[in-house]
Amino acid sequence: MGQALNFLNKAGATDEDLPRLDAVLDRYYHFYKNEIEPGLSRIEKIMTLLDNPQQKLAPVIHIAGTNGKGSTLAFLQAILEGEGQRVVKMTSPHLVSFHERIYLGDGFVSTKTLVDTLEGLEPLFQENEVSFFEAITAATFKLFSEKADIDYTLLETGMGGRFDATNIVDTPVMTMISTISRDHENFLGHEIEKIAGEKAGIMKAGVPCIIGPQIFPEVYEVFRSEAEKLGVPLYCAGHDWFIDHDQNGQSCLFMEARQGWPIEPAVHVLPHLPLLGQHQAGNAAMALIAAKILLAQKRQAFMAIADLALHLQKTKWPARMHNLADHPFKKLVGADDQLWLDGAHNDSGALALAAQIRQWQQGDNAKIYLITGMIETKNPDIFFRPLLPLIDGIATVPVPTDWRSIAPEALLQAATAHQQQNCHAIGAYDTVEHALGDAVAYHQGAHPQQPAHFVICGSLYLAGSVLGEDQNAQNYFG
Repeated sequence: MGQALNFLNKAGATDEDLPRLDAVLDRYYHFYKNEIEPGLSRIEKIMTLLDNPQQKLAPVIHIAGTNGKGSTLAFLQAILEGEGQRVVKMTSPHLVSFHERIYLGDGFVSTKTLVDTLEGLEPLFQENEVSFFEAITAATFKLFSEKADIDYTLLETGMGGRFDATNIVDTPVMTMISTISRDHENFLGHEIEKIAGEKAGIMKAGVPCIIGPQIFPEVYEVFRSEAEKLGVPLYCAGHDWFIDHDQNGQSCLFMEARQGWPIEPAVHVLPHLPLLGQHQAGNAAMALIAAKILLAQKRQAFMAIADLALHLQKTKWPARMHNLADHPFKKLVGADDQLWLDGAHNDSGALALAAQIRQWQQGDNAKIYLITGMIETKNPDIFFRPLLPLIDGIATVPVPTDWRSIAPEALLQAATAHQQQNCHAIGAYDTVEHALGDAVAYHQGAHPQQPAHFVICGSLYLAGSVLGEDQNAQNYFG
């Protein structure tokens, strides 16, 4: 999975540290128990043996959700750092290098620190059966607890919420829940209300919770019920705040007055966001509201949304409607064509991508082509449903970094089963480069006078493998 790449290495590491890190990560992936069993008993035992590092973290902001939680944390990080705050952050999965999962205030964790930590903790994990994610969470919390002068800890769940290893933190200062959709259904259930209930498990008594925009209105009642039970102050999209557009098409945040909030304008025009897509306005709004509450409490001063919003433009979060203008694959497409990379892989991700496709088609009458790879835990039918009526061609590829990849031929068959006459089945291929080359050739033969957008999507693992093809991949991470 491209665990230890030189571009995230730092001073102090030797030539031997990178292979050592790859080796220990391989043992973590394959030696330890990989089955997912709900419950916190294993991580609780490990934390006790480590003297409970989760109790020594800087104030924790804990976020769950199916889509958008990583983008929301990236926006929040940009705002807090723009306000002079130092943050540590845990996210998953990584795209190119394992180091991306652990941010330590002044950059990603160094290879030397990471390998020393993982090797040092390995005997403990050998003696006490834990999953890969539980082990990584424990190691990350230990690193976080040893950092001085940190203002906030940004923590993203791996999967679910209630029984996620990160939920060992029982005293966050804020929780956040982004868009809920169907994903990890084998573990979280098929009913959207049940999935929402698992995500709501990160709520804590009396701790404010910000709820992002939802595509399934029924989940709001799940959140309200859990919040009422625990006495949680809710800041809920569609009730306490709204995202809309002004007459110029710019995204606006509308905020209802809340008791105790100083008076400020109710409508805030958001700046141009570096992360493309209409859905990102909702993620940015969650981050703005979170930062407003957190910093007002810390500084005992009024924090204006307009001032905080200025920091959003510094956000970096690769592979989310990411324009690959400087990627080596860009040379394969026409000079007037665009190449995009997106990690969309489920229903809400597909809806967000479909909304962006409509904008492209309305703006320049562009032709749209997907180069898609997916893994077996995802549902191609649900993913393709909103996209196939909009696109002009599809090519399928394997996800090269994951043994659970759906065979390209089977994925193409799943797409063509929808029988969309406008969508040409370009073919099934071994590599993204080959698929993209044939998609470009088809477009130039069929629609030579029209611009094209080529979108690589379907899996974050696929997105990571594409970014890894660029020797300058460090530029995507800031």
